[in-house]
Amino acid sequence: MLRSHELTITHILFMDEGQVIKKELQERFGNFNAARNAYKETYGITAGGWDTLVAKVQNLSIPIPIKERVQTLEGTVKVLSETLQQLEAKVTTKSEAECPMSNHVNFLSETLQRLEESINVLSETLRQSLDRGEIIQKSEKPVKKISSYEEFKEVVLEVYERLNYDYNYNSFVPIYVIRRDIGERVTRSQFKEWMLKIRLERILSFYICDNRTLTQEEIQDSIYDDNLGTQYFFTQKN
Repeated sequence: MLRSHELTITHILFMDEGQVIKKELQERFGNFNAARNAYKETYGITAGGWDTLVAKVQNLSIPIPIKERVQTLEGTVKVLSETLQQLEAKVTTKSEAECPMSNHVNFLSETLQRLEESINVLSETLRQSLDRGEIIQKSEKPVKKISSYEEFKEVVLEVYERLNYDYNYNSFVPIYVIRRDIGERVTRSQFKEWMLKIRLERILSFYICDNRTLTQEEIQDSIYDDNLGTQYFFTQKN
């Protein structure tokens, strides 16, 4: 009988590459929004859902936050410093004739000390900047806001057609994917209001589904009709 860890390994071996990447990102970032934001800041990548994100990032390195980079840098300097200290200790136990490299070791030690001081100053500066929110990892073009319902309607239909074609949704495009694709061009409340208006005009039809198949984020990014008390997850063009 296989033990639990063997079952886990066996299961992973049979997962396709996309599922493995998704699992790694979930373990690394915790949720889709955090993963999407990390890749957006580092690579400028946007995605409406896990499948889209995984397809775009499978050949990219997982983004490393600046705080972790600083910690790694500090750790490297610490290891180098300890190594040189050990080497210095060995040198001091021998005469210069026995150890002609002592002058070089002293020079390296002094150089490393200056480097360590510079790294400490840099680390402290970075930490203070992070605390004040001053660091921007990637400059991005300003988001073009959608200013009217008519413009929103055109954008939604364009996004619907593109997503349906690119990802073979068979005309049933998830609302949460459309919302994420449009992103910050409209507020969440405006997206909901205008999408429901599109439905009332019978441009798009909305559908419910078994939400047990969806993540909490996907449910939140779908649309709840307060008047009907119904949660809609998919849309289809009429």
